[in-house]
Amino acid sequence: MNLELQDKVVIVTGGASGIGRGVSEAFAAEGAKVVVTWFESEQGAKDVVSGIEANGGSALAIQADLGAAGEATRVVDTAIASFGQLDVLVTNSGGLLRR
Repeated sequence: MNLELQDKVVIVTGGASGIGRGVSEAFAAEGAKVVVTWFESEQGAKDVVSGIEANGGSALAIQADLGAAGEATRVVDTAIASFGQLDVLVTNSGGLLRR
């Protein structure tokens, strides 16, 4: 891919499964440090982080309900506190509106 991502910090919302997991793994393969957010799939997030770390990368999982006020700010603040910067945000998570 060669996107010049070495040591960039990426947040992937919904990065614990499906497309988000693939995106998280692809960024890590290019050398990015990845912050994976998850809402319901803690084990999936742990698996993604473990896989990235097993391949020599850096990753962090953060549980977040991004539909709640303040959660996005908390995720960004945690990413910056952990890795010193934020370079890319992939907004992959989705939700259902319930009436």
